[in-house]
This record gives sequence, structure tokens and C-alpha cells, in this order.
Amino acid sequence: MKDWHVHIGQYFEEYYDYHDVFSVLKNTGINEIVLAYLTPRFIDKKNAVDFFHAVEEELNCAIQFAKEIELKVSCLYWADPLVLKTITLEQIFSSFSYSGIAIHPIVHDWVNLFPEM
Repeated sequence: MKDWHVHIGQYFEEYYDYHDVFSVLKNTGINEIVLAYLTPRFIDKKNAVDFFHAVEEELNCAIQFAKEIELKVSCLYWADPLVLKTITLEQIFSSFSYSGIAIHPIVHDWVNLFPEM
């Protein structure tokens, strides 16, 4: 069984740790997931880029844990417009094995950050 919409990370006051999320999914019969890291709104490019790099480190650890419990994981890059003003999609996808992209217009202010769109 495959779960197509899994998130880990901070959501308001709750932090969804990959150990807990993956273990619960595995114990309920899920053997494959598509994962996107929850990304907060940033108003500062530097904080957004620093967070982006921290997420990649945590995703590497999450992927390793998933292998240990025999859970197949595909990762989506949750697009952050502030990061994309600094790092190109080509750089993002060449530095990490993302299998796709997730865009959440309601979470990030795409229109005001990219008025040329």
C-alpha cells in the first residue's frame, strides 16, 4: 500500500518526527510513501535558504531510517519562493534526489514575491 501525501516537520506547535510518522505508517501496512517536508513562511531569504539546507540534512536521515524499516520513500521538494530567488530548481534537483515538486500557493506569497508572474 502507498501513501501519496506524507509530511514531516513543524506544523504550528507540533513537530512530526519522521521516526514516529514512518513507524506508524509502516505498522498500519504502508510500505511506500511520497514525502514532503513542512515548510514555514519566511520573510528573509537567508533564513529560508538556511532552513532549506537543514531540511536536506534531515531528509537524508529520514531516508536512511526508512531503509532500516523497509519503507520506500520518494521525496518532493516543497517549493519555497524565497529559496527559488537564490537557488535554481536545477541546483536543488542536482543536489538531492527529489522525485518531484510541491507548490502550495496559499502557504507562500507567490504573487507578491514573483510579481512578474
